[in-house]
Amino acid sequence: MTDIAEAYPEYGLAGRTLLAYRWIREGTRDLLDAGCAYGYGTRFLAQRSLRTTGVDPSQLYVEIASKRYSGITFIAAAMEETGLASESFDVVTLTDVLEHVVDERRTLDEIYRVLRPGGQLIVTVPHKGWFGFLDIDNLVYLFAGAFPALHRYLRRTRMERIGDEKPGYGDWHRHYSLSDVRALLDNSRFAQAYTIEEVRYAGLFIEPAAAVLYNAVRVLAGARNANQFLRWTEGLTSSDYFRSYGTASYNLALRVTKH
Repeated sequence: MTDIAEAYPEYGLAGRTLLAYRWIREGTRDLLDAGCAYGYGTRFLAQRSLRTTGVDPSQLYVEIASKRYSGITFIAAAMEETGLASESFDVVTLTDVLEHVVDERRTLDEIYRVLRPGGQLIVTVPHKGWFGFLDIDNLVYLFAGAFPALHRYLRRTRMERIGDEKPGYGDWHRHYSLSDVRALLDNSRFAQAYTIEEVRYAGLFIEPAAAVLYNAVRVLAGARNANQFLRWTEGLTSSDYFRSYGTASYNLALRVTKH
């Protein structure tokens, strides 16, 4: 079994995290990173805010983040009910999280509640692009359904994960169009009380292809070699993320202001 550092590696400031970092307004006082995982992106976003909070449903992730990154408050809670004070954040980042939550509307309702008037929601989601079939989470989902015993064996002996399964990763990994995201906003508390300031389509196939190869390396050669592969490909993946391929793109990002 590998250690925590190898099982849950840090990532650089790249891709969707870099986009969120650039979109955060100057002078932000309070930022919420919703669905922060184990804080590898939150540590960068915190540089753009006076006070930063990360929320994730995984207690294990929150424990790892709290030990690694001082000066950031990490809380274990579902996105649908965080327990945070109303109108307490200037910016909420929701980067590739919406597709994993149990209830999308309740999650957006909660974000609306904790966001101050004039506050900013930065949301990224997998887009219904040409290469959605390469989504590693869905490939794993299909593999686990077809070969459950083998999947459990590989996860235990080769994926070298520590602790329980990541919350929100046991179901089909949803992809969205721009109209899908608009419909979700319009059916939440954001309805008629928001402006989409910017929309960006991002990346084509390098990110999902790299994720598939990363997991293959992890199964065949272990976490250490897989993490080295990740470091080799991170720059290429991030560079492709900042190219728009229109509606063929694999990613979709929106910058939304609450009225």
